[in-house]
Amino acid sequence: MHPRPFAISDPDRPAIILPATDQTITYGQLEAAANRGAHLLRALGCVRGDGIALLMDNEAAIFDLGWAAQRIGLYLTSISTKLSAADIAYILWDSGARILIASDRLASLAQAALAEADGVQGYLVDTAVDPLKNWSASVVRYPDTPVPNESAGTDMLYSSGTTGRPKGV
Repeated sequence: MHPRPFAISDPDRPAIILPATDQTITYGQLEAAANRGAHLLRALGCVRGDGIALLMDNEAAIFDLGWAAQRIGLYLTSISTKLSAADIAYILWDSGARILIASDRLASLAQAALAEADGVQGYLVDTAVDPLKNWSASVVRYPDTPVPNESAGTDMLYSSGTTGRPKGV
């Protein structure tokens, strides 16, 4: 279910609880972060029907990014962190992803994939390593209000590629 109704009715209610880090993110915080992300994605030129890709560990930012993409009609491709740079580059090309956002720990893998993926912009969640920019530092400049003309996006999942290259489903 979309988090916005909960953000409106009970913004202080926990939406995400990460026991390993003792981190709690409320519905209000999730709503604000997703709205900022949607504004940034639009500022980067993403329009309904475009795609972005996530190469991420299990971390809270994946929710912000997923809801941001969903709000502006994007296809969201989650890429396995176990793949090679060449396979990641293939998925970026095949999915038509315009942007790759990666966990900081995966910077070198993301760099290698982007070296083979012309035209894809790259971001790390909390740091920057050339050519990857810092998503968190970029997104704070944008408003936490909904973007105009929201439209629902969806996932673009990839098969395991047991009979060849992974295939978008």
